[in-house]
Amino acid sequence: MRKRLPRFISEAEEAEFWETHSAADYIDESTEIDVDVSAARAARQREVQTVLVLVPKRVLSKANQRAEKLGISLDRLLLRCLDRAVYGPRSHRRKHTRKLHP
Repeated sequence: MRKRLPRFISEAEEAEFWETHSAADYIDESTEIDVDVSAARAARQREVQTVLVLVPKRVLSKANQRAEKLGISLDRLLLRCLDRAVYGPRSHRRKHTRKLHP
């Protein structure tokens, strides 16, 4: 029997959920579904901006190791670090994220 999906408050909360859960536990592979992600992709493109940052190799290496240890992408780790630096460690924006320091 497949698990029931929780209700998500936001796309960010849903994205966080899928970083730590497998779709195989929630989706019946025998049922074909159509998914249109064009609206979500367009919305995300309006919300983000690409920034070029020069990072020392040793820092990037440590960041990669940390991201791997947490089981998340380097991009996600860097976004979390930036969020913490801008909004503070107890920001409501990070309410649904895993802690960087277990």
